Amino acid sequence: LNLDSDKFDLLSFTTGLLKEKNTFLLSEGSGAFDLNDKDNTSSFYGFNLSKNLNKFGNVYFSTMFGNSKLDKSKNSFILDASDVLSSSFEVHYEFKNPLKKDQFNISFSQPNRVEKGDMTFRFVGLSDKNGVLPYQDHKVSLSPSGRQKDLTVSYYKNHSRNLKTGIKAVLTDDLGHVKNNNLDTNLLLSATYSF
Repeated sequence: LNLDSDKFDLLSFTTGLLKEKNTFLLSEGSGAFDLNDKDNTSSFYGFNLSKNLNKFGNVYFSTMFGNSKLDKSKNSFILDASDVLSSSFEVHYEFKNPLKKDQFNISFSQPNRVEKGDMTFRFVGLSDKNGVLPYQDHKVSLSPSGRQKDLTVSYYKNHSRNLKTGIKAVLTDDLGHVKNNNLDTNLLLSATYSF
């Protein structure tokens, strides 16, 4: 849904429905944790805006929120799951021609992350002398230990109509939403030649 606005070049709201079979939040289960033939649904709601700052470039913001429900499994150790809330966002700034025939970009983003939710598993023990199988239910939080954050800085230069070069640096904190004290860094160099 795009809205007309005098203050923004783009102002839109997004919504969607994802139905999954055999997976939940794109994760597969098998054996005792089987998710086969289950209609697991996720509802997504997003907000996007873009603003041209004239000679100062362009700024873009996007965010997405999700609410996911697990269809209760039969014959599985997965007993139950609460509603799972997830989120992602990106803030991006683009500055064209800071020198001449070039472009500078910087962005800060978080990939999709579970913010709230838990899953209950039923584990069966060994039978006693009467043949009774004991079991215990364990509730496990689905929220990860960390929050991945990506800072991306890039610069591209048009040397001619045919040749373009670029450099991009990506700094990542808590890769895969796993808490750690290290920063993962990547440096990419690119060259494009059109014939």
